Amino acid sequence: MIKLYNIHPMANLVPMASLTEFKALKEDIATNGQLDPILIWKDKIVDGRNRQEACRQLGVESETKQLDDTLTESEVKTLVKSS
Repeated sequence: MIKLYNIHPMANLVPMASLTEFKALKEDIATNGQLDPILIWKDKIVDGRNRQEACRQLGVESETKQLDDTLTESEVKTLVKSS
């Protein structure tokens, strides 16, 4: 069973992909695998919700990177904006 994470409100700092962008992302993951991990903070996605959905639709487990729960919201926002 594929593990799915809830989305943290901070993920809204990056807009959702358009349908065209999402299709391209899904095709890229199908061809090349997932290149960038989904960032998880306090057990929720802060960056990578489109990647999670593409992987879910493809039936593959997402690659994730757990951020330190002791990071402040400000520190996490900086990471999300720079990815």
